[in-house]
Amino acid sequence: MKPPLHEASAAASLFARYVEESLSPEELAAFETSLQKDENLRLALVDWLHLEGILRAEADTLFQETAAGDTVSRRVIRFPSPWRWAAVAALLCLGVGAGLGRWLRPAPVEMVEKAMPAPAPGFGGENTPAVATLADTRACKWGSGSLPTAEGSRLAAGHLELVEGLATLRFDSGATVTLEAPVALEVVDAMECRLARGAAVAWVPEGAKGFRIITPDAKLTDYGTRFGVTANEEGNSQVLVLEGEVGVTHHLIPGERLLKTGEMVRYNAEKLLETDGGDAETPRFAERRPPLPPGWTALTTADGRGQDTCVRQGDGGAPYGDSPLIMVKNSTNSHGNRRKGYLRFDLATLGGKPILGAELVLSLQASGLGYASVVPDATFRLYGLVDSPVDENWEAASMRWDQAPANVTDDGVALDPARVVPLGDFVVEQGVSSGQRTVTGAALEAFLNADRNGLVTFVLVRLTDETDRHGLVHAFASREHPLAMPPTLRLKLQ
Repeated sequence: MKPPLHEASAAASLFARYVEESLSPEELAAFETSLQKDENLRLALVDWLHLEGILRAEADTLFQETAAGDTVSRRVIRFPSPWRWAAVAALLCLGVGAGLGRWLRPAPVEMVEKAMPAPAPGFGGENTPAVATLADTRACKWGSGSLPTAEGSRLAAGHLELVEGLATLRFDSGATVTLEAPVALEVVDAMECRLARGAAVAWVPEGAKGFRIITPDAKLTDYGTRFGVTANEEGNSQVLVLEGEVGVTHHLIPGERLLKTGEMVRYNAEKLLETDGGDAETPRFAERRPPLPPGWTALTTADGRGQDTCVRQGDGGAPYGDSPLIMVKNSTNSHGNRRKGYLRFDLATLGGKPILGAELVLSLQASGLGYASVVPDATFRLYGLVDSPVDENWEAASMRWDQAPANVTDDGVALDPARVVPLGDFVVEQGVSSGQRTVTGAALEAFLNADRNGLVTFVLVRLTDETDRHGLVHAFASREHPLAMPPTLRLKLQ
């Protein structure tokens, strides 16, 4: 039976004072006498030391998100020095020694190993050897998991859940696996990991050939260099070989299928669905209007004659007028996957009032297409379409790549310079798939005030290319999105 909560709290306070040497001589003598007589108390102290050891190793991670700008008072955890941990362990092993003098001598290693509890996964120890290192993290937010998440941490067998960002694991075999949020992964050993859901890109050098990634329905064995894998929450997964060779073994199909550079196979729990040359983009798997400052108003693409969409070179899947996402991509090596975004706002409802301040706000969303690992921090540019009745009357329900106003159809970035004006840039950091991005400034205000027909169109392009043609497609919420804020103009009127 567990002790009452108040008793457990009192015991924890006593243990903390004990290892920090803040007990009075009388309290110390009484406590050590109790330890000699009470096995349950000794076990409780061992459990407490175990927990405090984990907190000590994880302290930086536990506080790193609240450290910046945190003015709220919080308890400061003081951890005893390493020699004192050893002495505590030896004391428990020996049944408590002869007083405070014993604390001053480090205990023999063999005593510590016998007395201390098994370390938590990821912190070393004979029973849980580390097999990988969390080598790099970018804009990471972590969910529940059993492994440490501080960059540079050594990892034993256990689980990681990445909610946002990119994280790279370097296995002791030499294999490197980059996780692209949202993703859940289990580290098994130096030659194997299990991808429960999400996307990962593996790089396997010569010395790590045979490295395996296990998904719920298949085993993927790398025979050289790079591949991407997706475990889809809807039950459809895939593997794409970026370079080299990968063997795919479905759990219901005898034998291994060997894929080479550029080849892709999709599968679900029952079968391999299809194989292709990897030209398709890589499928993977609430907010509305925030409060405005006094004197400001908001206009979205869902208001009046507003519209939004994207166009894709090659028109695969087009038109996109009813999509919840406005998808944008620049790719030198994959012309059929280039995308540009189009937004239209109805200014007629403003009554012709001069605009004194303006900002365009976009809600960043996960597209589920492509791999973020092969796209660096991405710069986007917003253009305004010069007034033209013909150009302004485009329809999202039918518009395609060749029909898009001012579009240079053989380029993933270019627009007709005589028909557009640049209004501003913003950056989406590698691995980030949420939050808002804003364009503001004098150029935007001047463009809006120059409008004469009550409609304004913006064109969004990604200036940044990718290092591989299967790179990420960035996405922003459209007016069709069920939860996120649609493209929004925030305006201060005279």
